[in-house]
Amino acid sequence: MVPRIRALLLVVTLGLGASTTACLKDDVGTCCQVLDETKSDLIPVAPEPTSPNGDPASVIRQDPAFDCSGLTCTAYKGTKAFCTRQCYSDSECPDGFTCGQVLESDPGPGAQIQPEDRFCIKVNHDCSTYDP
Repeated sequence: MVPRIRALLLVVTLGLGASTTACLKDDVGTCCQVLDETKSDLIPVAPEPTSPNGDPASVIRQDPAFDCSGLTCTAYKGTKAFCTRQCYSDSECPDGFTCGQVLESDPGPGAQIQPEDRFCIKVNHDCSTYDP
């Protein structure tokens, strides 16, 4: 009986390891998905009208519901929502992405993400055709 329990624990441990490591790859640029389809309304959609300077607006959210390694999803300047992560320099981002500010206005006190926070972004990014 003990070998069966050990085998079951090994299978469960390997299964948990596989499900957590699947999220750990650098997925910056891939389309945002949620782990629970009932939370799909969390995926940001760039609102209309555009920002004050005429560019499409940006929206960014952090939530454990996102299947993104950095738990952060953005619709940057009107793009379809893609996974991103916080950065401090361009060298921390994949090729074609820059490290920059997403928010153009103050979201208010207590918000998870402030205008000075920087993330890997790409103007006109199409996550549906991106393969990191």
